[in-house]
Amino acid sequence: MARFWRLGKLRSRNVFVRRQAAERLGKSGRASAGVVRGLSKALADPDIQVRAAAARSLGALNAVPETEAERTMVLLACGREAEGRGEPAVAAALDWLARLEDQGGRLDVKTHEVAVRIGEWLKEARSPAAVELMARSLAAGREFMFRKRVCDALAAVGDGRAIGILLSLPRNETLDFAFEYLSEFLPRESALGRLIESFRNQARSAEARAVIARTMGKIGGPAAVEALLDGLSDKAKEVRIASASALGRLKAQAAADRLDGMLEDEYAGASAAAALAAIGDDRAFERLEAALRGTNSRRAMSAGTALAEAGTEAALSRLLADLECDSPEVRLRVVEALKGAAGPRAGEALSRALRDASAKVRKGAAYSLRKIGGRRTVEALIDALASADDELTRVLIECLGGIGDPIALDPIRTVLSRAEGETRHIALRASGMLGDKAAARELVDLIFTGAPGDPKALYYASCREHGHSGPLPDDLRALEKSAGAEAIRPLIGLAEDSGYGAMIVQVVSKILERDAAAVDDELLVELARLQAVSWVHDSHFGTRTRFDGRRIIQEHFVGGGGARKVPADCSAVHVLAQKEIQRRIQGRTVMRKPAPD
Repeated sequence: MARFWRLGKLRSRNVFVRRQAAERLGKSGRASAGVVRGLSKALADPDIQVRAAAARSLGALNAVPETEAERTMVLLACGREAEGRGEPAVAAALDWLARLEDQGGRLDVKTHEVAVRIGEWLKEARSPAAVELMARSLAAGREFMFRKRVCDALAAVGDGRAIGILLSLPRNETLDFAFEYLSEFLPRESALGRLIESFRNQARSAEARAVIARTMGKIGGPAAVEALLDGLSDKAKEVRIASASALGRLKAQAAADRLDGMLEDEYAGASAAAALAAIGDDRAFERLEAALRGTNSRRAMSAGTALAEAGTEAALSRLLADLECDSPEVRLRVVEALKGAAGPRAGEALSRALRDASAKVRKGAAYSLRKIGGRRTVEALIDALASADDELTRVLIECLGGIGDPIALDPIRTVLSRAEGETRHIALRASGMLGDKAAARELVDLIFTGAPGDPKALYYASCREHGHSGPLPDDLRALEKSAGAEAIRPLIGLAEDSGYGAMIVQVVSKILERDAAAVDDELLVELARLQAVSWVHDSHFGTRTRFDGRRIIQEHFVGGGGARKVPADCSAVHVLAQKEIQRRIQGRTVMRKPAPD
């Protein structure tokens, strides 16, 4: 009787009742003729979610309809393989997809997955009739996601007819996404003529023409190279960048002169240099070396980066040869570029550069080694500490702290034992980054009280007086790694006075995760008091973060294990704070929340 009752509900005027009935009939486990007939009729329901539920139920009952269109929809709804892609099935799929995407965010998860599967299934519908149906559906002006999925399917088909449809679509933001799909699938040479025609059409957006340029870089051929050479002088920077990258992919030697002239381009210079490195012949390398040794810093930076990131031994050898150059400026450019190089040769060259005659080159080599990282890099930086002057020592320990390898802790402590002033401050920070709790305690004292006569302490005093944070973010990162509960109270006070409130809230939470047992009841009460009246203004990130101390207590002392009993004063302070909020709202006054800039 319940089954017949549900069959009747499939004809209800209430769409939610029809959805529920279609879903439950599939769970009954009985595929009677009446049930199959009722669910098959529901496949044409005006509501797409009723259709999807009916299709899933038919699949669950192993009652696959006979018609190709209905059978395809049932199989797709159930996540099974649907082979047939005739015209009726494609038409039904497009109709379902349009109705599904018209629902937008109102679809349940299972029904949304049906839309995804239909979009993937359409990519294999390569018949002329299927392509024509997709073209008509795009002309009907459907919802954004529907058009996007159909454009994806047309790009996957990729023949001249499908590409022609994409290129003939009117220009707007939605349809420009169609060109993104062209570069994701294997391009067809038959579409090249249409691509070049659209690439040269200045009415189309720069983003779309840039994607077409990348697609032509996959297809190749003299016609594509000629069009891409014209793209190097395009007004749009996106087109110039994409054209240069595509020519490098094609290793177009005819483009070397034009690419060399682009090295000074503010936007496309780096892409032009990378393209020259990708071309990889002697003339291209000679141009890059000349740019590296030249007086134009932008050209030099692009050339050095391209040689370092080319990934070939020939390019790296030419770059390393310039480390022997007499000009310290050229050697500095080389060590700065080597941070993007892969392999042990770059690390060995930078390790040798730590003993360069130029202080700038030595510092640049240290920072590049920090980018590379690794145990051998750390060992090279530690070895350089033995003969380093004060300036290089500060750079080396900063880099060792940034890499984070614990074997550097003892050498940094050795420096710390004799260091003073700024060197000591940086050594404390580096030790804190490596988890040294004693260094973190001294760093807290330095930040919030200051050592007598220490220039850095005077600098922090000036920062507090004039309302800016100075080097505070680097110190906060060190405290986040190693500080104990003793740092929480001064951090709370600093949160409202500095421009890094959000970061300080994060540091306090990390400290509580690590050292919650050391927090006394008095500090818990202070945290609770802050929850209602303390707003943290973050000028650096442009946000205001509410410092919710009561939530922090809940996470770390109640919800985060529950082993600790929170003092009653915390709840009492919370009640008082809520009353203070109400009083201030009624009086139309503002809490301790900074006024907008």
